[in-house]
Amino acid sequence: MSVVIEVRELTTRFGRQVIHDRLNLQIRKGELVALIGGSGTGKSVLVREIIGLHRPTSGEVQVLDTPMWSAAESELARVRRRIGMMFQDGALFSSLTVAQNVAAVLDENVQLSPALRDALAADARGTAWRCGPQDAQPTVRRHAQARRSGQGDRTRARDSVP
Repeated sequence: MSVVIEVRELTTRFGRQVIHDRLNLQIRKGELVALIGGSGTGKSVLVREIIGLHRPTSGEVQVLDTPMWSAAESELARVRRRIGMMFQDGALFSSLTVAQNVAAVLDENVQLSPALRDALAADARGTAWRCGPQDAQPTVRRHAQARRSGQGDRTRARDSVP
């Protein structure tokens, strides 16, 4: 089977902290892969590097035979349109507001005037607020409340123990 994701000699550092040290990985078409590890071990960083949202310190990443750190922007856009992500607990891009997250999807997929895009993004944000924690299932409510209080990991761990 053909290789769809290839990571070669990937090194990632944040200051003096080494996250990945010459990591190599190949994922072939049809394979199912899980990244498992403790909090802060670099799972999300690796995914962000694979999809081109975070530049590694060194090494190469190829997705669908496209070098993610040297390809033209048009080629990257073509590859990114083929990538789907499901974030834990339905998270958005953490560096953006809800409206900016909605606007980013609209910018990538449809041609809209900035005014119409902003209006749709604001409407989506309002919809998210109208569907607040009171409408969620009890476990989801606990997770939302725990995230706001900084206790998210403990709540998830507690809920996963029978």
